[in-house]
Amino acid sequence: MKVETLVNVRPVIADGLMLHPDWNGGRVLPCLIIPAEETDPFAQLCKLQPQVPPGDVESAWAWRVLDAGHVYLKLNFERPVPNNVTVQFDVRRQWGLVSGILATRAVYLQPSCFGSKISEGFFNPALLIEVTAGAPPGWDWRLRQQLSKKFRREGHSRDAARIAADDYLRRAQEPWNSIPEP
Repeated sequence: MKVETLVNVRPVIADGLMLHPDWNGGRVLPCLIIPAEETDPFAQLCKLQPQVPPGDVESAWAWRVLDAGHVYLKLNFERPVPNNVTVQFDVRRQWGLVSGILATRAVYLQPSCFGSKISEGFFNPALLIEVTAGAPPGWDWRLRQQLSKKFRREGHSRDAARIAADDYLRRAQEPWNSIPEP
């Protein structure tokens, strides 16, 4: 098993959804804001290339050993300038964003220096990225485990928590599952 170091890790500080008829086949698109200063290489990349053509960015999902609470989306940009960014997701709070990215196979990524909300930065530099990587290894199992723990803390029995987690996941993922394939 190959162990890689995650570089340039940035948490999601704000998120939202966007619907644009010309982007991602007119489907709902998960939008993320990550911390960046205007002089940051990632912000500069956003200024240089507002839309990254398919193939210009490689994506991969990763977990850190002994950290089941976070999942990471590694993005390696090759053009116009090489750059690496790793987006960190809190599984308990942001699993819906990960599910959305997996379902739509795309993400709109905006540096915080161009707006602290998606609506503030809509006409500012950002990247629409095709995410070709499949689900993170063990994603379904880890997500159910996190949700079961949540329901257990709320007083459910082990079996009831497991059933509640499955039902919650099924209902929460219906909007993403109803999205037509591109």
